[in-house]
Amino acid sequence: MSSLQATDYGSWGSDQSTVSQTRGSGVFSLPPKVPPQKQTNPKKVYAEEIAMTGGTQSRRRAVLYTDAWLKSRAPNPNLAVTMLLSREFRNNALAAGLSAPKAIQNWLYAPIRTALSRQGVPFLWIGVIEIDSGEYHVHGLLNMPSDEMFLRGFLPAWKKLAPEGLRSLAQFESYYKLDRSGTPIHAHRISDYLQYNATGGAGAAGWLDYMTKALDQTASSRGRKWPADRAISISRAVTRLVDRKSFGRHALRYSLN
Repeated sequence: MSSLQATDYGSWGSDQSTVSQTRGSGVFSLPPKVPPQKQTNPKKVYAEEIAMTGGTQSRRRAVLYTDAWLKSRAPNPNLAVTMLLSREFRNNALAAGLSAPKAIQNWLYAPIRTALSRQGVPFLWIGVIEIDSGEYHVHGLLNMPSDEMFLRGFLPAWKKLAPEGLRSLAQFESYYKLDRSGTPIHAHRISDYLQYNATGGAGAAGWLDYMTKALDQTASSRGRKWPADRAISISRAVTRLVDRKSFGRHALRYSLN
C-alpha cells in the first residue's frame, strides 16, 4: 500500500513540474489589460453653406433644397405653379378621412408623377400648402421641358380640381395661363425680372419667399377641421440631389450628389 502511494505521488509531482514549465513559457499567460481607446468620428465636411438663423424646420428645408436644386446639374425650376383646392376636393378628402397633405399626395402628386414618368420626365417639384381666408392653395416650384409636357403631366390634377364641363385638355390649355382668382391651376414662367408683390423678390428665390410667406400659420393648423400640418412637399427627384445635410442654428449645410 505504501508502494502504491509512492508511485502516485511521484507521478503527480512530474505532472506538476510539466504544468509549471508550460506556464513559464507563456502559453497560459493572460494578455495585458489595455485601456479602451476613445472613438472619434471624423468631422463631416459640407461643400455648401447658407447663413440662416431662425425659421421653422419646414422653411429651412425649403431653402436648403431650393439652393441645392439651383446649384445642381438638374434643370433649374422654370415654372411657378398654383393649384386651388376646390371645396369638392376638400369634402371628398374629409369623407375619405384624409388630411390635406395626404389627399394632395394621393390625388394630385402621385398621378402627376405617373404621367410624367411615362414621358421620361422627372418630377422636379417643391410645393407648399397655403391657407388664405379659409381657402387652400398649393404653390410650387417646378421644372418642365415644355408647355405641352406641363399640360399632359398636370392634366390628372386639372381633372380633379376643375368644375365639371371644364376638364378636357383643350380647356386646361385655355385656362392655365390666366392669372385670376378661381383658376384651378395657374402657371407662369419664372423670371429674374418679375417681382412678387407680397415679398418684393424675383426669380426662383422670390417665388420661394412668396410660397412660404404663410408657412408658419399653415403648419400650425392642427386645430382646423382639415389640417395641413405637413405643409411642405419635396419630390424625390429633388431630395436625391443632396448627399448629406445639416440644419445648424446659424447655417444650413449640405453636399450635392
